[in-house]
This record gives sequence, C-alpha cells and structure tokens, in this order.
Amino acid sequence: MTTTTDVDLVQTGLAHLIHHTRKQIESLTKALDHLPGVSDLQLKGTLLKTYASQIEGHHHFVELPDYQGHQLSIKLDIKKSIIENAEDYFHRYHKSKRGQATVQQNLATAKTELYQQLATQAAFDPNDPQAVAALKQTH
Repeated sequence: MTTTTDVDLVQTGLAHLIHHTRKQIESLTKALDHLPGVSDLQLKGTLLKTYASQIEGHHHFVELPDYQGHQLSIKLDIKKSIIENAEDYFHRYHKSKRGQATVQQNLATAKTELYQQLATQAAFDPNDPQAVAALKQTH
C-alpha cells in the first residue's frame, strides 16, 4: 500500500536530485569558463620557441608579434630560460586541454542525467503504487 508520505518522499527525492544535477551543470559550466584558453597557451609557447634566439636575458615579460602582426605580451618566470618558459606554456596547454575534455565529458553526462531525471519526474504517477515503490527504492 502506498501512503501519502511515500509519494511525498519520492517527489521530494526527485526534486532534490534534479536540483543537485542543475547545480552540478552550473559548476561545470563555470569551470569551463575559467579554464585558461588552450590555444592562447599553445600560441605563447610557440612564439617563445620561435623567438628564443632573439630574446636575451631574463625578463618578467616579453612583447612578441603573433601571426596576425599584433603584439602579444607574454608573462615569463625570470628564474627560467626562454625555452623553459616555453615548455611551461606547453605543459599548461596540455594540462588545460585534458582538463577541458574531462569537464566537457562530465558536463555532457550531467545534462543527460538531468534530461532523464526530468523525464522520470514528468512521467511519475503518484497513484501507481508500483511506480512509487520502484522510485522509492532507487532514489
């Protein structure tokens, strides 16, 4: 026998799950927005390697022309050589690219889960004791 408490419990559980998944999607979307631009990191590493022989000494930053002729300011670690700085940019590029792929994959999974949760919520029939019992067990 299904009670009103069971129905309320299932509906509350579904609403909580949907809220949690929406928050997860929001967090993952923010994480994507805050990841460093991977192409920017790769460009800086490439420019540093290209112009390494023309840069002397240790600097806090250098101004180099990008492929469109615009000056690009590149921050450097003064304790490292130009090549080491370039390698750091490439390392950060690869790390950011992997991170971006992981976040995108998790975001796609969360969106699929939300779609399924919303479909379950829309199809929920509080007058069907078997449906209430099944959802009560899974949620």
